[in-house]
Amino acid sequence: MDLDVEHANKAFKDDIHSFRGEVTQRTIQRISLSLNFTEAIVKSYDKISCVRKPSGKHGDIDASQDVISLASQFHAAKLMQYIPGRFHRSFPVVPESPLDSVDTNKLWQWMSKNLKEHSKRPYY
Repeated sequence: MDLDVEHANKAFKDDIHSFRGEVTQRTIQRISLSLNFTEAIVKSYDKISCVRKPSGKHGDIDASQDVISLASQFHAAKLMQYIPGRFHRSFPVVPESPLDSVDTNKLWQWMSKNLKEHSKRPYY
């Protein structure tokens, strides 16, 4: 019984939402009278269209076999090992460590300037 009342409440709220805040006694009465007919139409349409309802049961999916399968494929392809000459087609010239090409003096100057600038702004 409780579940039926909750479903009726949900259907009522869905219908009343279409009035966009213009809720009067008349609109409440109109929705209340049409609610059973609307639900019957929706159920009939779902039945004709072969719409399946979700089971309502929550379950955990065991992904361990998928993880093991992927891990074995990655291991066989040696994805985590350095292989000279191997690169991704989209990034043929990316260095092994992008930080090698960073000028630390310029980075330090930029960070100092920006930190001083941002410390003067009242954010809170």
